[in-house]
Amino acid sequence: MDERGTTNDLQALKEDTKCKNGDTDQVHLTATETDTIAAVGGATSGPVTLQQLRKTEEQVTNDLSAWCFGAANLGALVIQAACIGFSIGLASSPLRLQIAIAFTGVWWFVWTAVLMPWLDARPGPPMPKGRNWITYSWTKNWKTLKSIGQLSQISKFVLVWFILSDAVNTIISLLYVIAYQDLHFTHTKSVIMTLILSFTAFVGAYFFLWIRRIWALSTKFMFLLTVGLYIVSTAYFVIPTYFTVEFGLRQEWEAWAATVFVGFIVSTFYGAARVMLSELCPEGDENEWFSIFQLADKGSSWIGPLVTGVIQSVTGEFRIGFWFPLALFVFGGIVFITVDVDKGKDEAIRFKKEELAKHRLLASIPPITITPVPENSPPSSFPQDGRLTNI
Repeated sequence: MDERGTTNDLQALKEDTKCKNGDTDQVHLTATETDTIAAVGGATSGPVTLQQLRKTEEQVTNDLSAWCFGAANLGALVIQAACIGFSIGLASSPLRLQIAIAFTGVWWFVWTAVLMPWLDARPGPPMPKGRNWITYSWTKNWKTLKSIGQLSQISKFVLVWFILSDAVNTIISLLYVIAYQDLHFTHTKSVIMTLILSFTAFVGAYFFLWIRRIWALSTKFMFLLTVGLYIVSTAYFVIPTYFTVEFGLRQEWEAWAATVFVGFIVSTFYGAARVMLSELCPEGDENEWFSIFQLADKGSSWIGPLVTGVIQSVTGEFRIGFWFPLALFVFGGIVFITVDVDKGKDEAIRFKKEELAKHRLLASIPPITITPVPENSPPSSFPQDGRLTNI
């Protein structure tokens, strides 16, 4: 194994020593862990339990996630405003949309070029001999899929994400469709809806950051909180339609309120999901699991529009389609409650330890070569065409 691989393996072994006897285990902090605890005002001089260390790491990771999602939504708001400005300012030009699209590409390129030198290099292990980028990538993905049995909690969470991400995408799509079709929103109003979604997502990221810090809430709680809020809003979209024609996305103000509400919680929903995946993911396998995470997100995005489209075709009513995402939220939330975060973290550590043991076993086997027997050598019990020699 190369030096980087050895370092990662030793870290995995060291982490494994932290999950033997539960919450009361005292752990020896690395320099990075000491800095992490100090960054959030924790004491590092006295004994620290595994649970305390995990709690601190969880809070720091959630802070970073919230700040990043807030910045991302602020950037989206700036881009959207700039593109609207191009469309209005160049109303007489047939290239106004092309210019707006080109601006987004230039924006991405410039900021990437500016920030790239500031990022730390994170080289991976060298490519194994006899492999290429295509076969090596698919081999690693296959290995990750085979590990599902050993990593039950992260596998369960990916299933939850497959369900809930489709639910969120569906309610946002239905909200736009109803605003257009039933409430007769103009293109201008739909653009304003998009801006409001970005702005409220920016505000909501920092609001829930503040709430989580006050009570030191866990990632699991924050994710369940957003799912509960989605259940409440989705139930309002569909249930009142059976009792009144005045409520349940029947009025324009309801569409604006729904846009604010949905946007307010979306950053925390996505941010908590990514933090949860990072907590349950084995160290060194982040690329594979986040790829599966993205596949689960995009892979289910067609189901909601298909089902709600069928419901609308049969009933002639878009609002009835909200029953589908509501059912997804309820079912996905119930499954998510069964995810044991601490068990998942221990599974990830144990998985890496077993992987290390396999690597060490393979590394301990000396290489074998075939040495031809000279033609004039005396007869022996070895085959005439060669013999096996350890080097």
